[in-house]
Amino acid sequence: MPDVRHGVLLLVLFVSAMTVTPRVDAQPAAEIVNGVADMPVWNVGDRWTYRKRVGLADIELVREVIEATPAGYIVRRTEKGDVVRFGYYGPDLSVVAWVANGRVTWSVSPPLQWFQWPLREGMSWLNAGGTAAQT
Repeated sequence: MPDVRHGVLLLVLFVSAMTVTPRVDAQPAAEIVNGVADMPVWNVGDRWTYRKRVGLADIELVREVIEATPAGYIVRRTEKGDVVRFGYYGPDLSVVAWVANGRVTWSVSPPLQWFQWPLREGMSWLNAGGTAAQT
């Protein structure tokens, strides 16, 4: 039977892996007026840099908008300078799919809305989409 300390260590490593500290290199976030923030507009070249801790290692992630059209956005994600995947987002910044090595690795239908625009203080929402992991 596994030692309880081993389980606690695995839990700590898992939580550490989920820790991400964003540093935004793009334009400032949408202005908040009277507790309301409109959806930001992403432009080609907008870039966000994050630091993720995996166990004891710090990994830098960069997301950069490489295509912006009325139909949505394509965002390149790099890790340690290497392209890891591309994210496809709808015009409302909802997540449509992730692609790595030319293959869809994750998709959701309907698109996953991380946010309901405009954002308002105290607001909450649910997403009823289903995900499909590809192998």
